Amino acid sequence: MTIAAGFRCIDGILLCTDSQFTAADKTFREKIITVDFSRQSMVTFAFSGDEDYAKSAIEDAREAVAEIPEGEQTVSTIRKKIMKAVSDMSKAYSGHGGEQSQKPEFIVAVSTRRGHTELFSCRESAMPPVPLYTCIGSGIILPITSTRLLDTGGWLLP
Repeated sequence: MTIAAGFRCIDGILLCTDSQFTAADKTFREKIITVDFSRQSMVTFAFSGDEDYAKSAIEDAREAVAEIPEGEQTVSTIRKKIMKAVSDMSKAYSGHGGEQSQKPEFIVAVSTRRGHTELFSCRESAMPPVPLYTCIGSGIILPITSTRLLDTGGWLLP
């Protein structure tokens, strides 16, 4: 069960995930990948779903964003490159008959050297901005319940 969440905070964006991968055996690895474009911008991906397809989409997005000329890396131009990479991956995943429940989804934080920071939810060919927080993954019910408690200002403690 994957759980990933992204939150807008006063001084930035917080991304968090679990680290367990379950297949033939259980292993633990990072599900958050940061790509730094040497003082131009920084993009951080949190993912759920098929690891190989997710990491391929992230690498394709990294290559596409790196091709944006210096000074032209805005949140908008970066978003379009990431959307294309994720859309292409999504089509390839569907074409090979993969389990729909394992189709990769992403939470993406984009920051530019001009100080613009944005949080997005990303799957298939959609990448809308996230106003406050978002959750993805097969374990989504837990973070949704937790964030609803945050919205109401209360926690249930034993």
